Parts: sequence; C-alpha cells; structure tokens
Amino acid sequence: MAVLGKRPSFSHSREEAMQALFAKELSVLKEAEGAFARHPPPEELEHYCAMLAEHYRLMLAQMMKLTSISDATQLQLKRTKLDLSSALSNVERLNRNLEAVSQEKDEILALAAHDLRSPLSGIRGLADLIVEESETAPGEIHSFAREIVNVADDTLDMIRDILDIYRLDGGTADGQTTESIRISDLLTEASDISRANALRKRITMVIESVNADRSILIEKPLVVRILENLVSNALKYSPRESTVTIRIDIEGKFLQMVVRDQGPGLSEADQAKLFKKFARLASRPTGGESSVGLGLAIVDRIVQHLGGRVWVETTPGQGAAFRVELPVTVIG
Repeated sequence: MAVLGKRPSFSHSREEAMQALFAKELSVLKEAEGAFARHPPPEELEHYCAMLAEHYRLMLAQMMKLTSISDATQLQLKRTKLDLSSALSNVERLNRNLEAVSQEKDEILALAAHDLRSPLSGIRGLADLIVEESETAPGEIHSFAREIVNVADDTLDMIRDILDIYRLDGGTADGQTTESIRISDLLTEASDISRANALRKRITMVIESVNADRSILIEKPLVVRILENLVSNALKYSPRESTVTIRIDIEGKFLQMVVRDQGPGLSEADQAKLFKKFARLASRPTGGESSVGLGLAIVDRIVQHLGGRVWVETTPGQGAAFRVELPVTVIG
C-alpha cells in the first residue's frame, strides 16, 4: 500500500537538510508503510489505516515546509538585521558629522559676534558724542547720529542675544549665584525695562503685585533677563496707545511672572515654534523694530536652567499672556 505519495518540493541541499532533521519521523512512516505491506490490516480497517498514514504524511510534509520557511525567514531576518546595522552605523556617522559641522558653525558665529561687539561699541560711542555736540544746533547731522546710535544699540542687542543663546545651549549661564531680592525691586526693574520704547509708542505700562514687600532668593541677573525679554517682546508686538501689564507674585514656593499685551495674539502654527531659535512668526513688530527671533528662545533656556516652566496663553486677535513659574526660596 503506497501511502507516502509525492514528497514536498525543496531544493536539493534544503531537502537533504529536511531529511536529516526529520529522519526519525520519516523512518516511522517508512516502517508503517512496510508493516502495512507485509501484514495487510483487516479489510474493515484498511481504509482507516491508510487514512492514518496519509494524515501523518501530510502533517510531516507540512512540518518540513514550515521549518524550511522558518529557516528562510531567519536567514532573511539576519540579512535585514545586518542591513539595518549598516544603515544605523551610516546614520550615526552622518549625525556625528552634522553635529561637528553645527558646532563649528556655532563657534564661528559666536566668534564673529564677539569680534563685532568692540567696533560697534566704538561706533556707537562716537555717534553718541556727535549727538551731544550737535544738541544745541539740531539738524541733519544730529538726526543721522541719533539714528546711528539706535541702529548700533539694536545690533549690540542682537549680538548679545546670539552670544547668550549659544552660551545657554552649551549649558553655561555665566555661573550666577543666588541673592536676596524684594519683589518691589523686581517691580522697579520691570518698570524701567524698555521705558523708552513704551513712551515712543505711547504704551501704558501697568505693574501689579500683592507681594511687593516679600523677599526671595534668586539668580537676579537671569530673572531680570527673563523680564527684559518678555517685556521687550510685548512692547514690540503691541499697537500704539495700548496697554502692557506685568504682574509678579509669590504663590507657595514659586515666583509667578506674567506679561500680558494687547497685540495680535498667536496662531497655533506660531505657538509651535515660539521658543525656537531664529523663529519667524506671522505677526510683525508694530513699530518697525528689529527681530531676529532669539528673545523668547533665551527666556526658554534660562527658565529651564532655573528649573521652571514658561508658556503662553493666547487667542488670535486678543493679545497674549506669557507666564513664567520659577521655584524660589521665600525668606520674608
């Protein structure tokens, strides 16, 4: 009785491997076939014995096929793993090259900004001297000199921002130490910041606090820089004769600072890139002020350094409120 039928189809070497792997099972099947041939089962059982042998053969063939597929899959997986490892190695190498190029670019930019600061300071000083000397007889020279002073101030601020952002990205914040300061002193700093710009655009500055008499330990220069950048940003995007509100309070163990403007507000797209370096927003300064997109990025880096958080609450067309929360030690 022939029960083996046609063997599953494999390549010669793979078939040999399958034969060796399932040698015991094939031997059992062969012995069963021989036994049925030598001692035919009773007629009423012959059909069932044949079916049993056939099912065993089919099961064995399927097992051999699955094993062959599994081996091929494992081989393909190994090849894929090697390809992925090679690709990952190439990506890592490219990333290292990009990081090196980016670092070199940052160093060149910072060096250039540093080297520009001294001659610009000299130009500003000379222009300021011309402004003072021509004060008694104002004319074109006086006007041009004043414009040079303004442009030099804007450029020096931009250079300072560039140097600061790369210093902060490098994990350095000038090694500031904490010091005691009253909230009223912070309020004074806030009212003094960008006062000239507020007057020029006839913007009303409202300073608020319910904790003016309390004292905290903070890294004062960094906190003042946060205020300076937020207030400058609010004035820059506020329309003439509007209001900018600054509120500084203590809530629990946190210093809370809010700078609110009546500007155009921010779209969702602008909010997504708000704290990134050199961000270009849809809104433009309302008084022709310069903007390189570093002020809020610096705020974000300083806040991270101080262990706090910064976010914005805004509705397009209804202004924006920038909020900063910093952990502090309250001492009075």
